[in-house]
Amino acid sequence: MASAILNPLNSTMIAVALVPIGHTFGSGPAQTALLITSLYLATAIGQPIAGMLVDRWGPRKVLLAGAAAVALAGTGGLLALSLDWLIGVRALLGIGTCAGFPAAMAVLRRHGDANGGGIPAGTLAALSVSAQTIMVIGPTFGGALIALFGWPAIFAVNVPLAAGAMLLAWIWVPRDRPRTGPAPRLDVKGVLTDGAILRTYLRQALAFLAIYAILFGYVQWLQTDRGLGEAEAGFLLLPMSVVAVTAAAFSARITGIRLRLVLSVAALVAGSVLLLFVETSTWIGLLILVAALFGLAQGLTSVTNQTALYAQASSAQMGTASGFFRTAQYIGAMLASALIAACFGAEPSARGLHALGIALGVVALALLVVTIADRRLRGPATLARSATPAQNGGRGT
Repeated sequence: MASAILNPLNSTMIAVALVPIGHTFGSGPAQTALLITSLYLATAIGQPIAGMLVDRWGPRKVLLAGAAAVALAGTGGLLALSLDWLIGVRALLGIGTCAGFPAAMAVLRRHGDANGGGIPAGTLAALSVSAQTIMVIGPTFGGALIALFGWPAIFAVNVPLAAGAMLLAWIWVPRDRPRTGPAPRLDVKGVLTDGAILRTYLRQALAFLAIYAILFGYVQWLQTDRGLGEAEAGFLLLPMSVVAVTAAAFSARITGIRLRLVLSVAALVAGSVLLLFVETSTWIGLLILVAALFGLAQGLTSVTNQTALYAQASSAQMGTASGFFRTAQYIGAMLASALIAACFGAEPSARGLHALGIALGVVALALLVVTIADRRLRGPATLARSATPAQNGGRGT
């Protein structure tokens, strides 16, 4: 789980560093946006590859190699030779942090199969809660590091974190099983032709398009147009973190997969509508409410889609399927980066924020259609039964 948080941490700490990095190198939002895109592009490509390596070589080896790459990238970020150099460092961070999530899902699935358990709702919720916590606390943590040590600290912090992840993986992750006979066949086609899994990927991509647009676009507006400092903007997102963690922790108590997803869409719609009324002089309570609504959507959608995927993919597919799951999420992130650039133009403004609100409302409605149209989303028990053919070599529909 420690390695699984490196990706969301690096994905979100950068949100409050874009403006000071831009000032250092004389670059505008269009150029600094590449710091976001480079990590997500590397992650989107690397996640399924890491998942396939987990299925073939085992999670322990892949986790250790990934953490070593993160430590190297953290060291490289301290040099800060140019903006292009930092873009390359962010790409290396994306590659190194790919291993955590598919490895964690594979370990959970193998443990569950070995002990004859069903969907480990509590463990999946804990994995999701840790990612949600880091994802939204990331800007606050990054803002504090920048205020104390300057923006290079958001790169340097990866060195001790990666070392800790390597130590924990060495101690706690079971040794990879020695391979006997030919290498296991990787069922990439089975994953990418399973209709239920593909619909889960689409829901994840659409939901996180909206969530990342707030994490990056809203923060930039708070810093530039509202005039908040890095630490202040980061702390303003704390309610988003609290709500996201609470929603993820208690989401299993809401009956039905579809109901949880519909509630997350409702939160996205409400948050998008409120963005239309935000101005530079808006009461801070409304700004917090906007963040909290998107936090509710984040907490509900992530753990619910993760639970659906666990049931839909077989044990042999879990690493690969989990890798593509994160790829779908980061495709949403890259689309969010493009959407932010289109709405804000040269500089964040209230008018651009309103345009972003309209766009996110359209995304939420598309997500609602995808969710309601999926007849397989009736509840955990139904998901588990429908996953049985895939686990026996069949294919979902």
